Amino acid sequence: MSTASVDDEDTTTIVFVPARDDRRGQSRRSGLWNPTDVATFLQVSRSWVYQKAEAGLLPVIRLPGSSLLRFEPDLVRAFARGEWRPARPPGVQPAKRRK
Repeated sequence: MSTASVDDEDTTTIVFVPARDDRRGQSRRSGLWNPTDVATFLQVSRSWVYQKAEAGLLPVIRLPGSSLLRFEPDLVRAFARGEWRPARPPGVQPAKRRK
């Protein structure tokens, strides 16, 4: 996985290039990113990706019957641009009252 910077006068665009399989030159993944891909794209640690996904602050796809997390690249890009917001902001659960 690599990133490349493209300078355009006063703006900088970071382009994410997914890992390629050396034998065939094709992407090893069929579109969805794993936590390592997201961490590389956002330039954060994998643990940060897991924490934000579990907190509902990062768009994530949870595979049924598995603990695997996958991410839709377009949603991650929208998150990076500040265009994605959680459907329901995480909040503090109210304390249960004793009877």
